Amino acid sequence: METNASPNEKSAQQNVADFNRTLFFGTLDALEGAKVLVWEQVLMTPFNMVAGATALKQHKVVAMHDLNECGIVSPTEHTHVVYIISSTFTAIKKLIAHLSSIRSLQFNDDRSHHVLIVPEATLALRERLQQNREIASMITSVESLPIRVYPLYEDVFTLLMDNTPAKLLLNNDWTELHKCASALRQLELLSPSLPNIRCKGKWAAQIAEMIKKMRNDVNETSAVRGKWNITDIVIVDRWIDPLTPMLTQHTYAGLIDEIITFGPSGNLTANFFPKRDGSEGDIPTTRSLRDEIFTQLRDLHIRNVGKCIVQTVGEVRDEKKILKEYPSMESMAERKVFVRRVVEAEEKEFNTRIHTAIAEHLMGAVRDDRKMCKFLEVEMNIIRGVYGERVIPFVEELMYDAFQPSRVLRLIALQCLTYGGLKPTTYGTYLRLFVQTYGAYETALWIKLQLMGLIYEKQPRIKDEKTVSSAYSGYTPILIRHIELGVSNEWKDWATASSPDPPCMDSNSTTLIFVVGGITLAEVACLRRIRFPAHVIVVSSCVTRGSQLIRSIRST
Repeated sequence: METNASPNEKSAQQNVADFNRTLFFGTLDALEGAKVLVWEQVLMTPFNMVAGATALKQHKVVAMHDLNECGIVSPTEHTHVVYIISSTFTAIKKLIAHLSSIRSLQFNDDRSHHVLIVPEATLALRERLQQNREIASMITSVESLPIRVYPLYEDVFTLLMDNTPAKLLLNNDWTELHKCASALRQLELLSPSLPNIRCKGKWAAQIAEMIKKMRNDVNETSAVRGKWNITDIVIVDRWIDPLTPMLTQHTYAGLIDEIITFGPSGNLTANFFPKRDGSEGDIPTTRSLRDEIFTQLRDLHIRNVGKCIVQTVGEVRDEKKILKEYPSMESMAERKVFVRRVVEAEEKEFNTRIHTAIAEHLMGAVRDDRKMCKFLEVEMNIIRGVYGERVIPFVEELMYDAFQPSRVLRLIALQCLTYGGLKPTTYGTYLRLFVQTYGAYETALWIKLQLMGLIYEKQPRIKDEKTVSSAYSGYTPILIRHIELGVSNEWKDWATASSPDPPCMDSNSTTLIFVVGGITLAEVACLRRIRFPAHVIVVSSCVTRGSQLIRSIRST
């Protein structure tokens, strides 16, 4: 899997983007006349990946509002109000509050109110709306908007399902697997022939079984197929390797996600971004990191980022020197080329300054923050066996200082998963200190991690892999090793459902890797280094990291 995007990978992104736009615009165009969109805030950023404001105007969208702005009525003349919300009871509650506030204005409302639920308007959600008769009488229609997969980068796609492991293991909510199967079914319908399905793990096997049943559905057999040649769908459980997200990622993109945190669409918000006039940033600014320099840096170990930035600075300096000495231009074509090169050089210089500021911030955290330095040291010592199965003094110190409980639990879970459980004495010491320091409220989080198998007393030891990966400074994620082994032996130890019409392997063939429960950006970097026989696209229920995983467990 190459780091740089290939034409095929861009085509994959375009395939998914076009499919999403067709679904969205088709739904909007079915409503004749001017429309106002009212968004649930959590969907605004993801839908920017589907359609921008200019494209929406072409489909008669005259205004957009936030669902939280209760009682607002657009002054622009329009016929339809379309509410776009997620498939949660929280979103339904917000919608009811919004419609109630409009009803309280007591004006003659002859507009049609339509509700689009992303990705699915379940029976339970529809019934919840019907319970309020006054609100139900205002609504003209309630429909599903089955947009399930969002392009994050040219070779990475996300379902934006952050809580999948917690919902599966704590709530026994197996509808999460059906959502994953539906998303993969959407993707395979973009291929001219059915791909092979290969799976590893219990969740993956259930998803594969669901996809096979969907294939036999008479309503889908005549579905229009696309031209994206997907030959294999490889489904793997996050929970065959819950250890890796507990480690701090050491790649440039991974460390950004750990320390600054990417938004759902890969955007980054920080107050240290330099301005175009050369001055330093002083207010929070959001940037989309999809430039050429980020593509070069994202999979590098953080210690190698500085060298790459210095090299890029040299390239920009040389380009500006060449442009300064550019010969006189006689034709209009030459002037256009010159102007384009000047603009590109200035943009590259500005992006270099952006990434220099980010790298300085990351290195400041890794090198100068004593706590962060110690975290990285202790994590590596745990997986190298330095502490064995005894209580780690640094973890004790963190609890004495009442440090962030999620960070403490991340280290305890890492030690537990590395050794296949904690000795009773070690487990008892950690639990006693945790309860004494954080009280009953945070102890509930400990219990949830225990129920999910992240913290537990001693069990038979899990065999450790001893290969080296720069993404984690010497540790190879188990999930990656499973996939690497599958590639090397042609998936012989993976459960496989072969395609009834064998896919044609060619230079544009694509293998989809789907990770149920989330994948880290450092693991994506590892996958890009594996030599697959075809182009590879990574799809996951979400992009995760240890702190995000524990936060999702807390909220479930």
